[in-house]
Amino acid sequence: MKQAVGREPRRRSAGAGLHGGDPAYGAANVLDGDRNTYWCPDDGVTTPEIVLTLPGETTFDVVSLREHLPLGHRVDEWAMDRWTGEAWEEFARGVSIGARRLWRGDPVTTEKVRLRIVKAAVCPALTELGLHFLAK
Repeated sequence: MKQAVGREPRRRSAGAGLHGGDPAYGAANVLDGDRNTYWCPDDGVTTPEIVLTLPGETTFDVVSLREHLPLGHRVDEWAMDRWTGEAWEEFARGVSIGARRLWRGDPVTTEKVRLRIVKAAVCPALTELGLHFLAK
């Protein structure tokens, strides 16, 4: 499986910062390959977003998501959007992430993706956001 590598993602969570204001919980942690680091917004923020800007037009057909399980299962519903050049367009939606959630679908080509946490019990703690392309 070939992985699409992106630049440091931007975290967006309406009016909130990182958990406790600590940069150790930054959005870049979802790309570092270390399952002991994770992105976490402030307490009480249960519907944050992460925007991942890719190094150019990138094609993928698998999205890999992981929660930081030592803190428990937190995400109840999520969605992924691609940037069309003019607007965001949803291409995937699911329930639960847990230890690992793999979404596989038709190939998606874009320069940016957005992960939206649609519903969570408490602030999410995500350790991985990966984009992959499986050769058919």
